[in-house]
Amino acid sequence: MKSRGAVKAFAALLLLLCFCGKAAAARDVAVTSPWLSLMVRFVGGIQVRVHPLSGWDPSGRIVRYSRPGRRVPVIAIDLSDAKAFGIKDRQVRFLFAETGTSAPVRGSSFLDPSSLAFIGQRLLGALSSIDPENYAYYQRRLAEFQSRTETTVSVGKRLLKGTQVLDLTGHSGEWIRAAVEKPVRPPDRVLALWEKGQSLETLSIALQVAAQKGWVVVIDPWTPSTVREKTRGIPRLAAIPAPTLDKEMLTVLHDIYLAIWNASGKRVSPAKP
Repeated sequence: MKSRGAVKAFAALLLLLCFCGKAAAARDVAVTSPWLSLMVRFVGGIQVRVHPLSGWDPSGRIVRYSRPGRRVPVIAIDLSDAKAFGIKDRQVRFLFAETGTSAPVRGSSFLDPSSLAFIGQRLLGALSSIDPENYAYYQRRLAEFQSRTETTVSVGKRLLKGTQVLDLTGHSGEWIRAAVEKPVRPPDRVLALWEKGQSLETLSIALQVAAQKGWVVVIDPWTPSTVREKTRGIPRLAAIPAPTLDKEMLTVLHDIYLAIWNASGKRVSPAKP
């Protein structure tokens, strides 16, 4: 009987090690983009210790930190991204090859559910090239991230069902459209005029219509300052706060929907993802 118990205990230990990945000290990895740092922190789990090379200030602007240690591998979006941080002649993993055109990933890409899945696959390749022995672990963590992202969107749909939105955000549009039915968003050319301080009378009219119809007006840290100024004091304003590295990425994403829900004035307790 004792031998059977020992065999069962050993089998349970093997399963635990299989789930957790190879038992070893966490690997130090430096990351250029703050959004990417949040993703690496989730997908890397207990196997990775993330050293962000940048973060956000309260206005949502990127703030760069010190350079990584010479022996610390770096994950960057592409070669241009690495050069912008002054990273040369060190072990760098790129999510995308240099194309000579605009970067395939922007800040808004991390707020687009379809882009997140694409970025996640590239991140899996970068992490597993640094630590190939824990590929299966990173693969499971990525699957969990994708599942929880879908759950967060589903919660947002239930939370914001029937909510009418005027979307004046700079980067959050795709994330809002994933959960809100037919949000109203001005054409990009009109937003470009407003950003330059032109045709602001049409913005005033749009805000008046939104107030009359009971719509939630949504702005984020990347909404042009000329537009933000006009929204001061209007009813049902959802001002999405700047993200922070102190929170988990999926919490940051859920908080966008929560900000809209709070501004809508609904009294039903929101569900959590």
